Amino acid sequence: MLLCDLAYHSVDSFHYELSPQLDRGWVEAIVLGESRTAKTYVARFLNHHYKMGEFMAASVSTRSGVIGGHAVSSKQRQHIKWGLWPRNNRGIAIIDELSSMSIAMLTEMVSVRSSGIAELNMITSAVIEARVRNIALSNPRRDVSEPDDDFDEDGIKELRKLLGRHQVLTRWDIGLCVKTADVDLKDFIKRHASTPNKIYTSYQCQTLIKWAWSRNKDDVIFEDGTYDAIKDASKKLARQYHSSGGLINESEIHVKLARLSAALASRMFSTNESVGYAKLIIKKEHVEFIAKFLDKIYSDKNMNYKQYSRQMFQKETIGTFSKEEESMFDEANIDLLLNSHTVVQKTIENVFYDYIKDELERSPMGGNHKITDRFIANGIMAMLLKKNALVPVNSYQYKKSPPFTKFLEARLKCSTP
Repeated sequence: MLLCDLAYHSVDSFHYELSPQLDRGWVEAIVLGESRTAKTYVARFLNHHYKMGEFMAASVSTRSGVIGGHAVSSKQRQHIKWGLWPRNNRGIAIIDELSSMSIAMLTEMVSVRSSGIAELNMITSAVIEARVRNIALSNPRRDVSEPDDDFDEDGIKELRKLLGRHQVLTRWDIGLCVKTADVDLKDFIKRHASTPNKIYTSYQCQTLIKWAWSRNKDDVIFEDGTYDAIKDASKKLARQYHSSGGLINESEIHVKLARLSAALASRMFSTNESVGYAKLIIKKEHVEFIAKFLDKIYSDKNMNYKQYSRQMFQKETIGTFSKEEESMFDEANIDLLLNSHTVVQKTIENVFYDYIKDELERSPMGGNHKITDRFIANGIMAMLLKKNALVPVNSYQYKKSPPFTKFLEARLKCSTP
């Protein structure tokens, strides 16, 4: 519910010193879950209680329904009929069953969501503002032949499969994954349906949201120390979560933290009498809470983003070479290895020719066991594979890993007079 509240209470924009060109304060959130996890129930409850925003099923959405298109009036006159996004400019849209929307449509929406501008270039051209807070709900993406919508993989991988392209996933500020085992749906509905909200009425909640939505750039203030808290939290999260996951990357996470912290501050009505209750004050405590919340939901077993990141970071490093292994590269044709698009056993024999020759001369040749150049080359290749220096392409071809390429370039530079 907090994730949805962050989208509902986000502001339109704010002045942001760490990225002065930033013109987007509204939050977009996505919830991926198996069936019977109450994700739609929660979103509909909030939509009904707050009486704000528009709910749409992606299964019946088209480009005209989401962005807009041409329509014909009863008098046979053509006019533009704007879709869900422009209709909810500076408001909020909730999209259910996102997996029913094609990846092509999701990709087309990237520009609208990023810029806050919807364009139509058909019989007539038109441009309209579309700065829309968004909550997207979805089951995992499956083919028609796959009726089961349970998670086959970690949540972060299912999110990437759902959205198809990295650029689509990165546009969401926050994501959450839920599984059926986490929720006793019957008990959840029984408790919440029989216990209506008696603390905060619809009118009170709606008033707070309207207050947040009506703040302009000059009304949003970052308290002293807040920018430092954002920078510290951003560095920590970027070290823990790999950018290929899409939700966190080093260049953008500080902006997402700022948006989410502003939304939390709005939700908490962070203001005071000295500013006439007109200014929204974002504090470092808001940033710290959001950072912990992101770490909690991303490290959760459902999302498993942290474990996924560990694996990805590991692929970007190579093991430490021993002194003996380092000595192999002193005699190696590094230039040949760097220029080899793929690596096979013969490549290793040629690159480490001098080293292999020396090893053959030092090794005993008698008896039933005879050491060959192929035997030594296989040992070198096994060592490079173990240290993530080589990555398999197929059963007999390999490619150099990015960190191994950097290692070779550094060695070549040092050996060049």
